[in-house]
Amino acid sequence: MEKKLIGNLFVVVLCSLFVLLSVVYEGSYAFFAANVSSSGTGASTITARAAFKDVVLAGTTSAGKTNMIPGETYSVTFTIDNQNTSAYTVTIYWSDVSNSFVNQNDLIYSLKETSASTNLVTDAKFPTASSTNIKTGVSIPASTKKSYTLTVTYKNTSSDQSGDRGKAFGGTIKIKPE
Repeated sequence: MEKKLIGNLFVVVLCSLFVLLSVVYEGSYAFFAANVSSSGTGASTITARAAFKDVVLAGTTSAGKTNMIPGETYSVTFTIDNQNTSAYTVTIYWSDVSNSFVNQNDLIYSLKETSASTNLVTDAKFPTASSTNIKTGVSIPASTKKSYTLTVTYKNTSSDQSGDRGKAFGGTIKIKPE
């Protein structure tokens, strides 16, 4: 009886292990997979692979601040490196967003390609939810690295902004293939 119980337990453990490994394998083998490594606060490198395509997002990809005063700006710079032999198009989007500002229209952001003279995004309202697109259709030519600066501004308005005293915002910048 004891041998049969041990045998049944072995079969259950073996089946459970097989199911667990199957789920992990299927969950990690997707059209778009990312390997993340980081060192230091807010610094990370994300290597994305999709159908033999390598695109690297590097630099400070976390944006956030507490206790901004009206008129203050906060900027982060990051790069997207297309290591392919053909052009690649991505969407830059927000993840892990937090925004406790009461006057939501007073917190805005802009996105500029560092080497370009115009903004890709101008005065967009800082999101309150994750998965909000920052910019779609960002084309990165083959074997090219582009640098971007995202600037968050707390507008100085003529209205009472004391409700936003001590408030915070934050989010992580990510990319996905189109």
